[in-house]
Amino acid sequence: MALAGSCPGMAYAQLGMGTPNAPFLYLGGLVGALLYGLMHPWLKDHHAFDFAQTLEKRFESMHLERNYFNGHFKSTATAFGVVMLAAAIGVDTLFPWQADVADVRAVRPEWRMNPIIAGLIVGSLQIPVFVFLGSLLGASSGYSVLSAQMFRIAPEGVLQKHTYVRNFVSSKASWQVGLGLGIVLGSAVSSGYADSVLATLKYHTGAPHSLSASVNSVEAFIGGLFIVYGARFVGGCASGHGLTGLPSLHVVSWFVVPAMFAGGIATGNILAYVLGKDAYLLRA
Repeated sequence: MALAGSCPGMAYAQLGMGTPNAPFLYLGGLVGALLYGLMHPWLKDHHAFDFAQTLEKRFESMHLERNYFNGHFKSTATAFGVVMLAAAIGVDTLFPWQADVADVRAVRPEWRMNPIIAGLIVGSLQIPVFVFLGSLLGASSGYSVLSAQMFRIAPEGVLQKHTYVRNFVSSKASWQVGLGLGIVLGSAVSSGYADSVLATLKYHTGAPHSLSASVNSVEAFIGGLFIVYGARFVGGCASGHGLTGLPSLHVVSWFVVPAMFAGGIATGNILAYVLGKDAYLLRA
């Protein structure tokens, strides 16, 4: 994510807002999903467990509240939500979010939403997804669904060998493709209101711009490949583990999400050391 300046779900938003190298990022994600699907038989044979299937097979038995809080999910999850909200407000008080976007502010800054409110809205999307689709928020499975469609014309023997890919040819996760298209459309509409498309394109002329707009096409493609391959390997992306796994008090997510941050921080520091801090954050 540090290399690509994005995560699997954010790639859709970047496509909608016209970030220059978003198509390379998304293409890299599709290749990453396909690569994992093709390698899955080998990974399954050479590992004691299939980590990508952990959430599906052990979702009901690996909740923190069932292991440590006597099964009181509602009270535990509510307490967790209150603590996280208080932490977000505390951090925002110490480090106001307006200062972080001052150098990339759009022409109409009044359209920029407080990130705490935006986070609450995104988290609340779990409700319609669960009620109407019987699923929970995630983004990386959509990449697997799309990359698997080419196997519709493959010989039957190929699909027999690659059972992981076959499961995504006609998958209940297909709704994530529609979610992605909706994010593209919503991002295009909202970025038009905030004039952020214009602000993003201005980076070609040397105007201040965001990290997501500053990565080149090679970095975007490689980064996209890694983030989606990694997401499929651990059974979920930043959305799946962060927006669904953590609130669900799932044990695996409490390992995966900190690892994402650790990897991003390490990669960011390495790139800043090699390229220079200013070159990494505001690469022209």
